[in-house]
Amino acid sequence: MSSAVPSFDPNTTPLQRPPPGETVNFVDPPSMAWALRLSIYLTFPLMLMSIALRLFVRVRNKQVGWDDYILTAAAACAIAFNALQLTIALDDMNGRHAWHIPYSALSVYFYRTFLASSCIYSVTAAFAKLSLLSLYLRLFKPSRLARIAIWVGIAVTILFYTIVTITTIAYVHPRPGDGGWGSLKNNLRMMKPAPRLVATQGLGGTLTDFYVLLIPIYLVWGIQMPVRKKVGVCALFLTGLLSCACSIAGTVLRFQYLFSTMPDNRWNGMRFSALAVVELNIGQLCACIPVAFVLFKSLYLRIETSLSHLRNYILSTRGRGSTEAKAGSSTQVSSARELPSDIPRAVMTGIHSFIRAGGSHPKGSAKNKAEVSASDSYTELHSIDYEGYGRV
Repeated sequence: MSSAVPSFDPNTTPLQRPPPGETVNFVDPPSMAWALRLSIYLTFPLMLMSIALRLFVRVRNKQVGWDDYILTAAAACAIAFNALQLTIALDDMNGRHAWHIPYSALSVYFYRTFLASSCIYSVTAAFAKLSLLSLYLRLFKPSRLARIAIWVGIAVTILFYTIVTITTIAYVHPRPGDGGWGSLKNNLRMMKPAPRLVATQGLGGTLTDFYVLLIPIYLVWGIQMPVRKKVGVCALFLTGLLSCACSIAGTVLRFQYLFSTMPDNRWNGMRFSALAVVELNIGQLCACIPVAFVLFKSLYLRIETSLSHLRNYILSTRGRGSTEAKAGSSTQVSSARELPSDIPRAVMTGIHSFIRAGGSHPKGSAKNKAEVSASDSYTELHSIDYEGYGRV
């Protein structure tokens, strides 16, 4: 008598056997899709607003440069990346544990979206870093050491993300004879190198993040000026630590996935994607802060002027009944405190003028020359045109 062979039912067979203590649940299992949705909802609007502010400052002051064009390309790629990730996150099925997903839930759309998102992520990260490096090139171009460090960063960034993108396409895209997207051969070839690929991508991205972040910190810290002013300038660039923190967190998860004895691609993939979204969106926000800062600085000066006028008006109203001598004294005090009404537009005329917060010393004065001269420990910055910072 022949033995009965159990038939394969894609509607009841999970993608992976459940670990000990877990049972298959196709009805209402937990899903990590909410984390990806939340990361998009919270950071995507911030990224768009920061890009708009930066471009507004540059276009308004006719200072658009290559770094702005590259950042605009990065923003376009980031919009596409967020849109693709949102289409995945809207389906909770994509964020479940593998043993809670039936074979029937596999779709060609998911695999194609995964490949497109992976490639767009690499391109977006590369463009964002190249935009910052182009900004530094405009800022520190007269320094030979700065040019070398920046061009090395540009070359490494392009090479690294090009290799990652080509490797991802080679392993994920189905080949002739595989049987199409999601076939057994396609999955076997894709899943074997996937942990090493995502770990390498995370580690390389984190290292390049810190390299790009440390270039301006090192160069600015070599300028001879009060420590308080150095800290203020460096703080603008150190906002990039927010993106670096997300990159580190993502790298930790990627290495946990690498050494995991039971890979759970869908569940872990949602966590990777959520941190990748935050990293890209916050990274572009941080790239806009050094430029968009002048807009907030101009707004602050206008508010300060308005408050000064209001304070002077209140003081003059209260002093109407005072003696002529006190009124004259009050007028002198208010005149000394009153700021000019013609606050300049949101333009920084240079690193040094930005540091001096409004330029209290005329250009070419002895004090100005003393402050912008480089320290003995870093003489390469002597020739930097700090007045060009307003155009970057």
